Amino acid sequence: MGTGVSKHTELEGNEMLARFVDTGHIPPTDPYWQRLLAFHLMPPVTNEEQLSFDAVTDMFLQKLSINNCTSGNVGSLIQVFITRATDLLASPNADNDILSWQTFNALFVIRSITKYLVENVSEQILRQYFHSCCDADTPTNAQSSEHINVILPVDKANGNASVMSDSGVAEAVPSKELDVQNNLNKSIEDGRESIVQVADEAAATICQDGPLEMLLDALFGLIIDVPVTDNTYHLHLEAINTLLVLLSVHIFAPSQEVVNSENSLIYRTIFGGRYSLHAGLLIRALLRDVASLKPPPPPAASGSIVVGLATSIWSMVWGSRWSSDPLPGTAATNEGASHRFIHPTASQACLLALALANHCPPSPIANLYKEALFNCQDVQQAGALGVDFGALYNALGQSAAAEHVTLLLYLLLHKNLAFRSHLLARSDLHSLVVPITRTLYDAANSSSHHIYMSLIVLLILTEDDSFNKTIHELNLKNISWYTERSIAEISLGGLLILVIIRTIQYNMLRMRDKYLHTNCLAALANMSSEFRNLHPYVAQRLVSLFETLSRKHTRLAARVHLPIPASPPTDSSGSAHLDIEQAEEVLTDQMREELLQDMAVVEEVLRMVLEIINSCLASQLRTNVHLVYTLLHKRALFHRYRTHAAFQDLIQNIEMVVGYFSARLQRAQEQKGALGAIEVLAVVTRAADHWSTDRLRKFPDLKFRYVEEEQPEEFFTPYVWALVCSQGSVCWSNETSLRIVKEMCC
Repeated sequence: MGTGVSKHTELEGNEMLARFVDTGHIPPTDPYWQRLLAFHLMPPVTNEEQLSFDAVTDMFLQKLSINNCTSGNVGSLIQVFITRATDLLASPNADNDILSWQTFNALFVIRSITKYLVENVSEQILRQYFHSCCDADTPTNAQSSEHINVILPVDKANGNASVMSDSGVAEAVPSKELDVQNNLNKSIEDGRESIVQVADEAAATICQDGPLEMLLDALFGLIIDVPVTDNTYHLHLEAINTLLVLLSVHIFAPSQEVVNSENSLIYRTIFGGRYSLHAGLLIRALLRDVASLKPPPPPAASGSIVVGLATSIWSMVWGSRWSSDPLPGTAATNEGASHRFIHPTASQACLLALALANHCPPSPIANLYKEALFNCQDVQQAGALGVDFGALYNALGQSAAAEHVTLLLYLLLHKNLAFRSHLLARSDLHSLVVPITRTLYDAANSSSHHIYMSLIVLLILTEDDSFNKTIHELNLKNISWYTERSIAEISLGGLLILVIIRTIQYNMLRMRDKYLHTNCLAALANMSSEFRNLHPYVAQRLVSLFETLSRKHTRLAARVHLPIPASPPTDSSGSAHLDIEQAEEVLTDQMREELLQDMAVVEEVLRMVLEIINSCLASQLRTNVHLVYTLLHKRALFHRYRTHAAFQDLIQNIEMVVGYFSARLQRAQEQKGALGAIEVLAVVTRAADHWSTDRLRKFPDLKFRYVEEEQPEEFFTPYVWALVCSQGSVCWSNETSLRIVKEMCC
């Protein structure tokens, strides 16, 4: 592609656009389309660019929404696109640069119009615009329903609309006055059902396969069958984006309306029509996009033939928006945020796969896209019908910081047994586990949903014993992002333990979410029997976690027995004082009950930590001398719980270990005198060789499995669409999308 230069403001006087949005019909065979589509335009990829683009095109789109029922030019444009897409699909050289370029331009205009309509009108009215297709010799929708008052775009926020008169002539008004008076709103809404019904019946008579079906045919074909090259890259991406825009009727529907395959033609066509039979091919193509991480092609040289054709004033330059560097001045401050800029096709393909797989059609319709995602196979087993799991694994690792990529990884790991087996057999587990672990480490900068999905991914991985063993055999050096302490070298398992413990402590201070605690402890418990050669700092943090919880338990126990719920504050001199209101505050029965509940939760977590330490000692004491050393150093911490009914059985094992090694140290001190830290560790190491695990009381193995809740779509469907709005490269200008992101991701 070449680069033509033009300012957005120059669009306002463009004669080609003015003709397109006017009342005059332009047949699909008119040479006009060749001239209109001779532009070079890179779609908006940031909110700022989208706002700028919307400001320039809003007047044209409003006028088109009024005049299209007379002109049918949207339908003509769809036919022009379908013709070019069909030629491209049938061409022996699918890399035809001119044909790909014009097909892309037509599709971008269609997507821009569709996006505007989706944001402003209902799906039924959107379909009416699509069916306003005609040629010079056949009746148009406007002609076949010339006595129908046609509803035009409705502002869903304000309830305003424009109307077409009975004569079929648009009642055009200046762009600032296009909205009709509020007193027309009720009459418009009252007539909506009958108008849509008549419009649907008229559209159904045009052809067996309407424009929507033919458009979907072309989109599916472009994504599945056209190879992604430098010439077809943006066309491929635009086909994905257009499908996402069509599916987005889900998020712009009224809050009381449930969009599904029963009441949505778009969803019924995609999930229940013949297109669902191509679900496996589409999902495979999307996963290949995710796996390829193909960057956008660089801008072409100025001598390109396209430059000579790009004479339309539509020509715009979005600079190097699709370059390999994150955009300056945008939210791309980390790897996750920049994924959509560095690898836009992979990012959008991931979002489309998620949107398709997480839709829940009404029974008995099955979601074949979900089944295709959960049952896809590696190319080594399925050949050409499979997906390269090796490339997919590498791509997921490189882009795991992106929230939607983490969600795709979760679905594959949880539901696709073939992919899980491939992942667990890898020798480079660190390339995937480290990015996921870093997301947990950066919890303060991540959404709560992203933290949960990352943690659940790790929990699923820890269900496998071979994983728990392998991660302690992989050593990492100089983990620069772990800033609590400089660690020259640590095992992957040790790093994972550190970050999970940190997440627990973060949750105690900030989120206070019991389920997050449970999942963190479950992951630690699954790994505990395979803890090997723990780094001294890891051993210290594990015991420190118990110490922190112990202090919290002590404070709660003290408050339960106090007449007031908190200790008296002190003044600057250190003297205690109470104001009258606080002195009268006593520990009511309700407050005491809440404190007892908090104590019960803390005791449950304390016992879990003790079980994790016990599991390590019972299975791997000889390889964890640093943990034994730390227990000896903190023996008094555990001694206070030896008579506590909830902990005494576990404390007995720890005291057995402490007693055994204390005796060996005492004997060494009697022989050599005072021992330094190095000498103590040497004594512990020698004594560990003679340790017998039979000394300890046996407890059941700690094994936890992740179980997905019933009706998971109630969480995942809105979550996916929140990600489409917040992480995707289609920037929604309507305030509805901002509300959706806020409601679904808070």
